[in-house]
Amino acid sequence: MASEQTFYALPEIEFGVLPGSDGISRLTRCVGPHWARWIALAGKRVPAAQALSIGLVHEVHPAERFTEKVDAFCARLADLPPEALALAKLSIELCRDLDRTNGRIVERMSNAALFVGAEHAERLAAYRERLARKTGD
Repeated sequence: MASEQTFYALPEIEFGVLPGSDGISRLTRCVGPHWARWIALAGKRVPAAQALSIGLVHEVHPAERFTEKVDAFCARLADLPPEALALAKLSIELCRDLDRTNGRIVERMSNAALFVGAEHAERLAAYRERLARKTGD
């Protein structure tokens, strides 16, 4: 998520170093080697609209609505089960470099832990209750 006024850059090359904290490899996985070269090697600034088109961000909003949009997104995340969010994030990171078979194993292990948890049972019961009220059962 970005404001229309946002720019993205990795200016470290100007100082004779590379971005730290896995910056280049994460950028390459996110936007591919072509754009990673453009941003990291040339030190080019990428405006928000272009960042959207290359997959660096998912949404671009007018500056005056940006805080509202970020707050709504964060509220949505806060309403989701934290254990499921954590395992989804972990599974995505683990599966990134795995073949399909091993990726499915990671997903099954994550889901097995979630299916036996109290959060899943509570949310499933609440959903069934809402559905029953809606259908008049």
